[in-house]
Amino acid sequence: MNSPASEFPAVVPGRRRRVAAIILLVVAAAGLAEFYLPSTARLETPLLLGVGFLVWAALARRRGLLVPGGVLTGIGVGALLRPEFGEAAVLFSLASGFLLIPVLSLVLFGRGGCWAWPLFPAAGFLLAALAEVGGPEFRDWLRTAVPFWPFLLIAIALYLLLTPRAVTGPGDKR
Repeated sequence: MNSPASEFPAVVPGRRRRVAAIILLVVAAAGLAEFYLPSTARLETPLLLGVGFLVWAALARRRGLLVPGGVLTGIGVGALLRPEFGEAAVLFSLASGFLLIPVLSLVLFGRGGCWAWPLFPAAGFLLAALAEVGGPEFRDWLRTAVPFWPFLLIAIALYLLLTPRAVTGPGDKR
């Protein structure tokens, strides 16, 4: 029987280290090049990086690259929309960038993996954007609704505990 310590290698395998190094070099190169670009092109840098990561994720079949791809794409679109539409556009774009992660994960890689976590920051950015554009009425409603969020969590927990879990197949070890 394997001990828990032997199940997890102490050092990241060589391929993962190289991928991490390449990601850092690409982001650093874009950051350095940004100083030499015209000011209008600087707004496009995060979007180009994001799309680059998304293409890389699709071509290399690496689900983890969807995370920087989705987030940077959201930041890039928000940066381009901000001068015309204001701060709410940035928040909506960030929410969309986080929503892009599970959607592309499902489209490119099918079912599998735990990709529900991007829904939480997406919901937060979406709520902040709605508060920005909703005006004082929405903000007042939000202030009255905030004390009730623990009850929503209790309802979700009860649903998870009381409903049968889906079986994916004969090899399901959940």
